[in-house]
Amino acid sequence: MPASERRSAEDAADPLLGCAEVAVVSSHMIEPPSEAPRPPEQSVPRLSLRNKLLVFAFALVALPGALLGALATRNASAALEAAIGRALAREAGHTADHLSSVLRADRQSLASFARQDLMRDVRVADLDKRVSMALATLRAGDSLPHQYFVVDLQERVVAANEPRMIGELPTWAGAVGLSGASGNAIIGPLGAPHFDHPRLVMTSAIPDPDDPARTLGTLVGVFDWAA
Repeated sequence: MPASERRSAEDAADPLLGCAEVAVVSSHMIEPPSEAPRPPEQSVPRLSLRNKLLVFAFALVALPGALLGALATRNASAALEAAIGRALAREAGHTADHLSSVLRADRQSLASFARQDLMRDVRVADLDKRVSMALATLRAGDSLPHQYFVVDLQERVVAANEPRMIGELPTWAGAVGLSGASGNAIIGPLGAPHFDHPRLVMTSAIPDPDDPARTLGTLVGVFDWAA
């Protein structure tokens, strides 16, 4: 083939090759992008019949057990409260009985002492201090901190288990209306401003040993209420 014809054929083939390349590039450009691979879906494991029966059996046992436990706790609390209430009431009754017996014994002791023959010395203001010494003995036989003194009809303290009390009537005694003619009485408990802590005051009339219809004064007992 002559060189001129071969050149003409090559020139004619070049546009065809260019078009083929363009078509290939275009086909690559319009090809849809490939999707990324999705991770495999994990399926939720289903409970087997055996596991379902176990859960059901647990519910049958646990729920009634919890209910019974709550009821038992409530009943136990109520029973405990009732038991404590009975114990407190019983203890309060014992305390009241003990206090009543102590007060009765103190009152009887005071009245018995007021009727002794030596109380005639109150007429002469207990000159020989026999009444005071007897009152000191009366207190010595008692474990509680008591005070005893005698008030005559002139409103003077003529005998006492504590010598410092002899003389004028204490201020607190006048404030509560205590006198030589007070007779038998229970006063108090008395607290401030008369005492720093509560005191119970008992009085007993002192009959004249030679004339029981006549009163010589009042025997006073002061008892520590907090003891």
